[in-house]
Amino acid sequence: MAIEEERFRYIRNNQPKLRADLYSGLMDAILCGDSDCSLVGKTVILPSSHLNGCHSSWWAGYPDLFLTFTCNPKWPEINEMLRLIEQSGDDNRVDIICRVFQIKLFQLMQDLKKQQPFGKIIVCLYTIEFQKRGLPHAHILLFLHPTLKSPSIDHINTMITAEIPNMEVDPDGYKAVKNYMMHGPCGDLNPGCPCMKQGKCTKHFPKKFNNQTTFDADGFPIYRRRNTVKYLFKYVNKGSDRATIGIECSDTPTERDEIKRNLDCRYISVTEACWRIFSFDIHHRQPAVERLPFHLQGENTIVFQEERCPESILNRPDIVKIKFTEWFEANKEYEDARELTYSNFPTRWVWDATCKRWTRRKKGKSVGRIYFAHPASGERFYMRMLLNFVKGSTSFESIRTINGVRYDTYKEACYALGLLEDDKEWNDCLAESACWASGNELRNLFVTILIHCQVSDSSKLWRSNYEILSEDITSLQ
Repeated sequence: MAIEEERFRYIRNNQPKLRADLYSGLMDAILCGDSDCSLVGKTVILPSSHLNGCHSSWWAGYPDLFLTFTCNPKWPEINEMLRLIEQSGDDNRVDIICRVFQIKLFQLMQDLKKQQPFGKIIVCLYTIEFQKRGLPHAHILLFLHPTLKSPSIDHINTMITAEIPNMEVDPDGYKAVKNYMMHGPCGDLNPGCPCMKQGKCTKHFPKKFNNQTTFDADGFPIYRRRNTVKYLFKYVNKGSDRATIGIECSDTPTERDEIKRNLDCRYISVTEACWRIFSFDIHHRQPAVERLPFHLQGENTIVFQEERCPESILNRPDIVKIKFTEWFEANKEYEDARELTYSNFPTRWVWDATCKRWTRRKKGKSVGRIYFAHPASGERFYMRMLLNFVKGSTSFESIRTINGVRYDTYKEACYALGLLEDDKEWNDCLAESACWASGNELRNLFVTILIHCQVSDSSKLWRSNYEILSEDITSLQ
């Protein structure tokens, strides 16, 4: 925590050196005679480089496989190192645990991608979490090639089993399941088990017997559990223990403080602290995702130092050069660039931050992700919708030009392109947000759409997105 708080402290103490404002807002400040940059912009900014979560790209669809890879303190590599340094216990050598786990995790990811035991993987993500006793584990999501998106029952059975392996056929598998993957006992045999709530197992164990793998109504597999001795697959994600207390004066105006909102007093084990000191990745994502900003004309965000004169900031020749506007320029200059939408542009082009221009991609792979726009943001929301469909735009006006007709607003252009029929835009908005937003965020978004947007049939919208919004419905009441 000391290292992270020190990073926050640096960001807070250097806020006076860094300000951000909309281009139009800075122009208004100059027209009003305001020449003091220290009075313009946000109060306390938490830069986007501070990682606070992992967003998966909707480009690959929903993930196909979820794996949990957990550190075992009895791994022979750990014991061998402890023997070499003549130390019997592993509790005080969390550095060894972290390094061995990181090496094994790296090798596992290499095996999954190169040996392809589950088939061709197009996207892989993982996040590192830490148990209460400190041991790290990785939650891994694998997105398979589109040809593997609808696996057969036999194919599922070759990859996943919910039964205890035969001790004679697979002794190693039997031993691993027996020692590490048994749930409980819970229920009447152990009412005090942590999974028990109101006399029932919150993990819904024991599962019913099932002679063959099947699919439920939503397309999720129900694994084979034949009427024999079985094991119950265990997965618990409790999250970090945390507590935050704030004392504020109600008479004092509240300032926007992104650092204060992000800081939480969570429990960090010694192992997690060691992992972060080593600068090992907490999140991993492949291929890379290029974040693509966009803005309405004259409303791009600019960053400046407070001692700068506003006029000198606006006179910089590259003040409006960002990925979005340079996409226009690339489309003007290169004919083949016009074959791509803005979101697909990073698949063939690379952003050069030094020269502030797009160059042809020579190696590697990347997918684009346009910044989210809230449905209540008006024209910005409709512009983003168009950017997922229009190709070869060379100006703001060309984005809203459909079949040779230039429309006055982005919303009118969306209607002309057939994107705003039968509440389609709201279904698309919820479906896209479901790839990264939490359940609470999705339900708040749904309520916002009902209140602030033009929905023709709210009951039909609910039915269309029931799977996304049905959890914890009481939060809407």
